[in-house]
Amino acid sequence: MIRATKEPERFSATYRKITPLWVAILLLSALTGCSSPDVNAATQDKSVKPSKVKTDCSRVAAAKDREACFLALPAKECEALGSACLALQQARTIENEMAAAEKNIISKARASYASYTADDPAYLDDLEKDFAASANAWRTYRDTYCQAEPLVQGMSRNEQDALSTACKMSITRSRIAQLEQLAKSIP
Repeated sequence: MIRATKEPERFSATYRKITPLWVAILLLSALTGCSSPDVNAATQDKSVKPSKVKTDCSRVAAAKDREACFLALPAKECEALGSACLALQQARTIENEMAAAEKNIISKARASYASYTADDPAYLDDLEKDFAASANAWRTYRDTYCQAEPLVQGMSRNEQDALSTACKMSITRSRIAQLEQLAKSIP
């Protein structure tokens, strides 16, 4: 009799531990947008290709991850999603223009100041290292400022992504103009 009562107690104790765990896993899966695996996947005909699942980037919580999600989409899917995705892809193009302007400055400086290494062998390496550090610091400033600006203006989080992207594009265009002026000043 004692044995009979301990079996159900042990089962109920185990059940009480497992049930909350499964509930937590299912809740986490639902919140992160994960779907359950396709049970019939193993029995399906391999010659039939499954339809592509479209990613809903708007459900990604972190802004950086959401941007990466949008930027990874093919052009047609991005167009179908609308202005948020298109703006991010335009921002990427502008970012690439800025990177090209930065590379132009470094290559122009290396060519113009190559003779300086006779007196100071580390001159060009230090110039490139310091310029890269300043470029990274500028990007950090831009990203942080443009992430905060919409919230400081009282905009909602729903508007934050689009406004942040517009801010980044505007500030980056100004930076490209500065970099082009700097490149012109190198003899």
